[in-house]
Amino acid sequence: MYTIINEEKPSYILAWGTIGLILTHTVITLYVAILCFIYLAIFIIIKLVKKEKGIKNILWYLFKNLLFVTLITRFYWVPLLQQKFATSYEVFVPGRMQRLDILEYYKVRFYELFYTTKEQTMIYAIGLVTVIGLILTPIAYKKVRKSI
Repeated sequence: MYTIINEEKPSYILAWGTIGLILTHTVITLYVAILCFIYLAIFIIIKLVKKEKGIKNILWYLFKNLLFVTLITRFYWVPLLQQKFATSYEVFVPGRMQRLDILEYYKVRFYELFYTTKEQTMIYAIGLVTVIGLILTPIAYKKVRKSI
């Protein structure tokens, strides 16, 4: 976005980065889109106050990038939207996703971090090897730091 806004020339690094972000982490994409919109709004306002030309070019380059990203990633977001609109999610129905009896049953007690009983179905025990490793980590860390 910096290249498009400040140098007013096309840059497709934005498009390829956005494609990678959409395909790897959808939630972060939403946050980045909001930040990019704020960044864009601030610089367009600055250019309008300074009465600089080139806003049309900036918007045109951004539109081309957005169109490119939309077309390349449509195999991902079209089925995602179809699934969202075709189903009703239990998450949004009050009382469906929480059951206090289950939450109480699976609540971890302190001793369960070190010992697992035979009737437990969920194993939370850290284990003796892990505990010894965690205890010895500061000692090993000090020796490594001194040798470097």
